[in-house]
Amino acid sequence: TQQFHLAVLEFYFKNYEATIDILLKETKYVNAFFEFDARTILLRSYYLANDPYGFFDKDLKAFQGVLKYDKSIAKEYIDGYKNFITAINKLNQVKKSMWLRKTQKGMEKLAELDNFIKHNNSRTPSWFKEQMKNLGYNPK
Repeated sequence: TQQFHLAVLEFYFKNYEATIDILLKETKYVNAFFEFDARTILLRSYYLANDPYGFFDKDLKAFQGVLKYDKSIAKEYIDGYKNFITAINKLNQVKKSMWLRKTQKGMEKLAELDNFIKHNNSRTPSWFKEQMKNLGYNPK
């Protein structure tokens, strides 16, 4: 768990590439919550650092696979992580499509994401709202 806590500190200080480097080191976590939270931080770091290693999609799919077979935590928590994956994937797709300019379609996708976050248990909803604001959308 030392690596996890170091990664959290790096993430807090907005050192996203350092966060990624720490979390990519193989480690054994105390329980599934540490592992899954580390994966959410890793995906958020990829997003914020513009996926410097090109691992976003691969690690997103790997996280989906791990969740599919995990029986160590309650379904409601698994659902929260699955909803996080859905939301960050949508956010990443919108970000990619909006790099050149803010489009109406991009704003519509962000509105859909805002609605999804409001109506589904997801990890870190305030982080998603902050990222939507950074893309020029004002979450309701």
